[in-house]
Amino acid sequence: MVSLSTSSIHPDRFLIPSSPGFTDYSTARYSYNDHDYPLQLPVEGFGAVAMTLQGSSRLHLNLSDTVAQEEWVAMLEDVKGYGRLRLGPERRMFVMTWFHQLHCLWQIQNSLVVTSSDPEATAHHLTHCFTYLRQTLLCEANKSLEEGDFLATDYSQTNYVGDTMVCNDWEQIHSRLGDNFDDFEIWRREWL
Repeated sequence: MVSLSTSSIHPDRFLIPSSPGFTDYSTARYSYNDHDYPLQLPVEGFGAVAMTLQGSSRLHLNLSDTVAQEEWVAMLEDVKGYGRLRLGPERRMFVMTWFHQLHCLWQIQNSLVVTSSDPEATAHHLTHCFTYLRQTLLCEANKSLEEGDFLATDYSQTNYVGDTMVCNDWEQIHSRLGDNFDDFEIWRREWL
């Protein structure tokens, strides 16, 4: 675990700007130089969605199943900018933690499939992914309650239904990432 001294960090860094807008950089309180940037995406208004936890054969470990592959691709590769976004007057690149988490899950899934030949799914990369997921899960400890004992669940069933959680609307996040990518492309063509 890394220990940070608050004396070495911008004092407003722990506050999320009230509403600078996703592409309105004129009202931002950060220079986006060095460590002077917000800890979270500086935008409000992600709606909430309900997600019922389910075990199904849809995302099972079988890369020859085109439906499972399409689900993973839709979550990761169909997002403009591949989870990266550009913020600040110089359009500094950042990656959303949530997208990095999905990337790590994809790498772990690829490594578990014997037929996988993904050159990124190396032992070092997977060690990073397991450590990264452990740390980010601890950081974002979900307070949702699940009924019963998950250890008693019969995972051999093809489909089972669990509890419902309230989540950030990931489709809105995908949309905002796409808007940011489009904005950056316009800026890049004009200034670079």
